Amino acid sequence: MKNVLDLNPNKNEVNALKGLRVTFLPMENILGPNEVDISITKNIEDVYSGYTYFKNNDLVMAKVTPCFENGNIAVMQNLENSIGFGTTELHVLRAKPKQNITFYFYLAQSAPFKQEGVSSMYGVGGLKRIPSEFIFNYKFAMPSVSEQNEIVEFLNEKCTELESIKKLINGQIDKLKEYRQALIYEAVTGKIDVRDMELDLAR
Repeated sequence: MKNVLDLNPNKNEVNALKGLRVTFLPMENILGPNEVDISITKNIEDVYSGYTYFKNNDLVMAKVTPCFENGNIAVMQNLENSIGFGTTELHVLRAKPKQNITFYFYLAQSAPFKQEGVSSMYGVGGLKRIPSEFIFNYKFAMPSVSEQNEIVEFLNEKCTELESIKKLINGQIDKLKEYRQALIYEAVTGKIDVRDMELDLAR
């Protein structure tokens, strides 16, 4: 992977910027795969030291358990002034020329990547982390950029379809919950006569 991605780019490239508002990203604002809350902004001077640097089109990935396993990973877009800083528990992956960063977003969610990542973690208990060496040395069958684009287009379409189905199912579950609550309320307040039902059950 080190041949196609730069890992944790040096923040010196924005060292000269002063008085600029930038996006700030704590771990809890990475809500899921490509779901991020970028509403927090801070002055660059306040976050330059002690936080992880990234910019638009960088891939940020949680390196600590269980956030890594939960898929806390996203391609950064629409950052304030195109720049962001976040928790130190992030790895930042930047695509080299002729690479599609969204392809690597999907790759990092694949079962083999996650399984190997978990097996490489160091530390104890809830403080286990993915080492940089794992990402540097991760081997995979690399398609051409045209194939990467086709894979991304296919997965984007399928994931959109799955998300629509998920929303439909969740909407049906919410309606069933509402019906259940209404049914309970009507039964306990006597709006529904359940005596005949009890007799039927007794038979």
